[in-house]
Amino acid sequence: MAKVIGFVSEKGGVGKTTAVYHIGVSLKQDHQASVLLIDTDYQRGGLTCRLIPEMLEDFRVGKVVDTTLYVAYRSLYAESETPQLTVRNTSIGLDLIPASTLQAMKDVNADIQTALTYATAGRLYTPTCFLGAVGMMCREYGGALKYSEQVIYNRLSRTTGIFDSYVTEGDGIRQAAQRSCAVFEIHGPNAYRQSKQFRALTKELKNRMAQSG
Repeated sequence: MAKVIGFVSEKGGVGKTTAVYHIGVSLKQDHQASVLLIDTDYQRGGLTCRLIPEMLEDFRVGKVVDTTLYVAYRSLYAESETPQLTVRNTSIGLDLIPASTLQAMKDVNADIQTALTYATAGRLYTPTCFLGAVGMMCREYGGALKYSEQVIYNRLSRTTGIFDSYVTEGDGIRQAAQRSCAVFEIHGPNAYRQSKQFRALTKELKNRMAQSG
């Protein structure tokens, strides 16, 4: 049975795309899982353009021809037939539903109240389970989290919950982004450390999902 996992943060640039991409790759390569990624980053389509670089131009001009999640979402509350989403097969074996562009989402604020009405009516809502926050681009000193970041980790562990595994900053991820590949394919001390961290994070995610039922 498929599991649906969402990565959400109100702040940009915190590593959501990087986390989703690498966890998806690890699930596929290390755990032989079938993975479908759904990109909802309508501002720049970070995940879409990482997996399908040729779509960068589509986002630059603000026109994606695929049937995206946003297109299907609008059909739901319009009570029209839900179209078949475009699922693209990528070169690394991950399936992807590309993001819509900002231009396509320009009227999304006008739709929020309608979406909330349907959600509270039980038509679109499925109960979710918060598995925990994920530490991305963390800083270490002497092989452990720096004091200020350890304080934050301790606070989150007592309140909302946070994964034991985290990913540190370093050149490995930056080099991987420049080459549109996973850090697992990059050589060097930082890349090896980050690869190990992402694999540990993926394993912990699987364990938490199993425990949540």
